Amino acid sequence: MHHTPLHFVGNEPICAHSCAAVLRRLLREQEAGTLPEPPMPTTDTPLEGAADMLGVATSHPTWMVLRWLQRWGQQETLSLLEHNNRCLCLPGHMLECGVHAFIIHDAP
Repeated sequence: MHHTPLHFVGNEPICAHSCAAVLRRLLREQEAGTLPEPPMPTTDTPLEGAADMLGVATSHPTWMVLRWLQRWGQQETLSLLEHNNRCLCLPGHMLECGVHAFIIHDAP
């Protein structure tokens, strides 16, 4: 059996084609609105399980979500996680006038 070291996997041509195919499928499913929703915790879900579910659903580390759940509870933590995933943008006038300060605000 042939084994490829992990750091060489990205250099395999078949890997690049497979990754591109997976990304194209995800894009098609996202545009069609058919991507499955990740499971969300219920009030009966243990704290560690809730942290794992919310971390996966919102792309946050489980340890951080667990800490926030312990401090602020599920509803406040979910609000914070969703806020962290909002799109941010630079004001257009800053880009046009060449201002190099990076002031970021919430997108409308």
